[in-house]
Amino acid sequence: DWSSDVCSSDLGGTEYLHEKEVDLATTLDVDTRESRFVFKETRIKLEDLAFTVDGSVTAKKATRLQLSIVSNEADLSSFISLLPRQYVDYFKEYKTEGRFEFNMQLSGSGSAPGVAARFIVKEGKLTPPDGEVSLDQLQLAGDYSSAGAGGKGLLNIPSIEAHLRAQPLKADLQLEDFSQPF
Repeated sequence: DWSSDVCSSDLGGTEYLHEKEVDLATTLDVDTRESRFVFKETRIKLEDLAFTVDGSVTAKKATRLQLSIVSNEADLSSFISLLPRQYVDYFKEYKTEGRFEFNMQLSGSGSAPGVAARFIVKEGKLTPPDGEVSLDQLQLAGDYSSAGAGGKGLLNIPSIEAHLRAQPLKADLQLEDFSQPF
């Protein structure tokens, strides 16, 4: 078991986990000849969010990742607080409610791994800073993928359902190339 009051992480030039509290419990197999670390039944708690991690990191010559990260169902606002700062700053004035869960696979180069993630928001509510209207009963499921270094990210949410002023709202969303999404 390991605990830290402050943790920061940089991946592909984006800072994740800026000064976050971390608790870790793991079974770790280490192969020193191959510089390979295998995580089994690893439990990580970042701030208020709990995750399980399985997989391996090989650090021989170049770092290679093969990790599966699964969240327990958590509060949506807790998840948003773990996003990179540029995204947290966008949402910081919004009030959020709801439950969030996700499953993510990281594979490839340690500096810019490929990412495949699925996520779900249940019983959500999103209220802008002025608080005049809210998206209520927000339900969505989607996925995000990136091919790693030089890969263009793809965010796909094929079904978004909510109520706006008690009127049903249905939508879908797809964003490509996050460096220039518009």
